[in-house]
Amino acid sequence: MRMWHRLGIIGLLALLSITLLVGSGALAQPDDGRINYNHGDLIMALYALQLPDGTPYIQGYCINRRGRGLPRLVVSQADVDAAVAKEDDRISKSNKSKERRNALVKRARGCKAVFYVLSNGQYQVNLGPDNEGKTWVVVFDGFAADNVRLDFFNIYGTQG
Repeated sequence: MRMWHRLGIIGLLALLSITLLVGSGALAQPDDGRINYNHGDLIMALYALQLPDGTPYIQGYCINRRGRGLPRLVVSQADVDAAVAKEDDRISKSNKSKERRNALVKRARGCKAVFYVLSNGQYQVNLGPDNEGKTWVVVFDGFAADNVRLDFFNIYGTQG
């Protein structure tokens, strides 16, 4: 009987501490600085990083079955510029559409993650779909990953 009583007190203390941590209404964030915390980060964790010389880039780590991140996506300004140049070339050769479309920049090696530069200049990373059809969308401004917007959909039409 005392063991259950102790577990009940420990459980109550744990619940109280969790409530105190997030009771302000703010989401708890990990200390590792990922862009997409709790949003598709079981597929890939995304980071806005800088080289020692200050050059910014986006780094993505595919998360394996053991929960370890493997570096499988690196996007630099040169990668974005090449994708935009390819889209501009398509526009110049097209007889139909002269509007800029979203341009594929890179696909991750080893997991379902795709990086795009949008026609409005923002960046978008699609993560998934996973085995349940869930797909997470991360949209942000520039390599500093400002103004992050997180979206979610299910390819099977169900809500998650």
